Amino acid sequence: MKSILRKTASKLLNFALPLHCTFCENRDELSLKIGICKKCIPLKSHEKKTRCFVCKSILEGEVCEYCSSRNIFFERLEYLSIKKDWETNLINKIKFQDEPLLSNFFRMDFKKKWKLFQFPKFSFLTYIPSNRRTIKNRPLSPIHSIEEILEKKTGLKLKYMLNKVSKENQSGRTYRERFIHAYSSMEIKPEFENKLSGNILLIDDVFTTGATMNETSRILLKNGAEKIYLLALLRGE
Repeated sequence: MKSILRKTASKLLNFALPLHCTFCENRDELSLKIGICKKCIPLKSHEKKTRCFVCKSILEGEVCEYCSSRNIFFERLEYLSIKKDWETNLINKIKFQDEPLLSNFFRMDFKKKWKLFQFPKFSFLTYIPSNRRTIKNRPLSPIHSIEEILEKKTGLKLKYMLNKVSKENQSGRTYRERFIHAYSSMEIKPEFENKLSGNILLIDDVFTTGATMNETSRILLKNGAEKIYLLALLRGE
């Protein structure tokens, strides 16, 4: 019943306020759903680069420079898209220009990609939280668009088990500064302290240096998790 009402409300809204493409102002069937028309979505290119199985960094040789240069606390990273200029522009529009509808772009082909990831069974789903100031300015996270599908696929509800202690963002910091900052930027909520178990899926919008996701993985392991798997909407090059 709720699904029918939601679809009806969506049709009425689209009729009253037809949605145009945020990038070019064109209007088509796709722009009504995600705010982006078919013409503006970049063509998919075949991935020719060899990537590390664990962190998905581009491999220059047999050994992954990223994994060998630090302690890795997660089992494996998977992502929906590589972050290039268009994808960077998209995520900035979602985050900073108050256009949450655009996050529905990440729902496209997500079910198919989920099968390819071949994740194990999870005990918990959680995500990297924003600081309070960010939440106030951007109450809807980009990962919200795939939340419903994730919960259906796993049979789990997304748990808000982490707090961001630092009031500062990672953006604008150097590579080294990101890792130093990440070490003390996150903490687990008291109700989950030493009460975790099994595999946990940790979700975030962008994996750039991976500093925050790796540090958060350490915290989750410390509190009882067996293995941590990562899912990012975008993977930075």
